Amino acid sequence: MSELMEHDLVERGVPKEKIVRFAHDADSTSEEAAALAHFAEERKWKSVVLVTSNYHSRRARYIFQKVFPAGIVVSVGSARDGILTRNAGGRSGSHKTFCAEMMGMLVGPVGITRDGSR
Repeated sequence: MSELMEHDLVERGVPKEKIVRFAHDADSTSEEAAALAHFAEERKWKSVVLVTSNYHSRRARYIFQKVFPAGIVVSVGSARDGILTRNAGGRSGSHKTFCAEMMGMLVGPVGITRDGSR
């Protein structure tokens, strides 16, 4: 998967030497944010651009901004996601996804600490 993402970035003009692969083992967005915050701090980065699904971007932004140290700016870009496109009947196939994200916004971020734990 990361090879495909790297290929897409290079095709869009990102210099290959500027792409950093981030290998991690996370079970949640908050664990991923904590791992990336540590990774970014080690490298003394001043900013991070997080690219995620458009339906997940609001919750991801909230979690990443809560977990990341104040000295690192977190920007979020949303990518188009096929799950949110309308089917042939004109209905959105995203009701389940939308509800899951809204529940995640209500319940998930409560009490997140900088290490990604709750």
